[in-house]
Amino acid sequence: MTEPSVSYHTNPRFVPDNIAIRFGGSDDAALLYDATADELTIQTKNLAGTLVDRVRIQANLDAPTIDFVNAGLDDGAVGAPALAFAADSDTGIWRSAADTLNLSAGGVEIAEFDQTSIDLTKKLVTSAIVDVNDSTDATDASGATGSIQTLGGISVAKKGYFGDNVTMRKNGAFDMRVEGYGDLASFRLRRANGTMASPTAALSGDIIGRFQSQGHTGSAFGDAATIFFLATENFSGTARGSKIEFRTIDNGTVTLDSRMTIDHDGSVVVGSPTGGSKGPGTINALAVYDDNVLLTDYVFEDEYALLSVEQMRAFFKRHKHLPTIPGREAWEKGSFSVGKIATHLWETVEVQARYIAELHDRVAALEAA
Repeated sequence: MTEPSVSYHTNPRFVPDNIAIRFGGSDDAALLYDATADELTIQTKNLAGTLVDRVRIQANLDAPTIDFVNAGLDDGAVGAPALAFAADSDTGIWRSAADTLNLSAGGVEIAEFDQTSIDLTKKLVTSAIVDVNDSTDATDASGATGSIQTLGGISVAKKGYFGDNVTMRKNGAFDMRVEGYGDLASFRLRRANGTMASPTAALSGDIIGRFQSQGHTGSAFGDAATIFFLATENFSGTARGSKIEFRTIDNGTVTLDSRMTIDHDGSVVVGSPTGGSKGPGTINALAVYDDNVLLTDYVFEDEYALLSVEQMRAFFKRHKHLPTIPGREAWEKGSFSVGKIATHLWETVEVQARYIAELHDRVAALEAA
């Protein structure tokens, strides 16, 4: 085996006190010491046959640094990273394309970095805050835009805060569920005036929140039936009066109109009746229609079994109610709809009309005699 030759040269890049040692008969490599910088440099020849710096070691430091100069690594591959560990050869760093850096663990790619993005193929687990400073809005459901993009689901185990509108889209039916196990599930619509840093009280007339439906017109989405939650007084620690208002849009129009309101006192107003709310526990509407309201014109048929006045008197003396009105026993056994009651009243009025006509005939006969 031929021993390599070692020679000492004065290198013009250094001052005379510096050391330059070259290796090989053709000066194939060199070891240079720069006394001024207290720096050791290793050189090898490039393809042109010129000695160039490869490694610089700064010695006069508590933690010496090693600077690789004019050096490069092979691209490597997912199972054989270019920069790996002696005891773990399939874990490290490699390059899949220009301006791209890849990480492997156990021969599996776990991340890709390029000039515009970081692509994680495994889940990100951190106990720290992940702060995304990008302000790109998501504009469609494909995940093609937005500061955070995912082709899979998102699981949030704690509170989630969104600083702007949240849109969830899907081709086909969309089902959103809120589930609670061992306790209730709820939607909370919250309103404050002022700012997040300095919130102020909701005021009378403020819309606290709403559930709003929209339908597509062929060119854009437009408002449809909506449920509003409104403050009926200025909010404080001891006062939070509020009401629920249901609004719909009539055919041929685009205006939301109030159809029913459950007021702060529990009264219900349907439509726009005169006088509005009538107080706690009341319902005010332009009209109430009930399928149990039936015509009772059969009272005027000859076949109708009209009791005589004497029979009718004997009936209510015994049963304590009119023959055409349910008695106490019937009321206590069950409830009656408004329409059913109206039908009984209607029949009673028409029966009374027949009695009046009959009595009129009797009086007229007596007067004629």
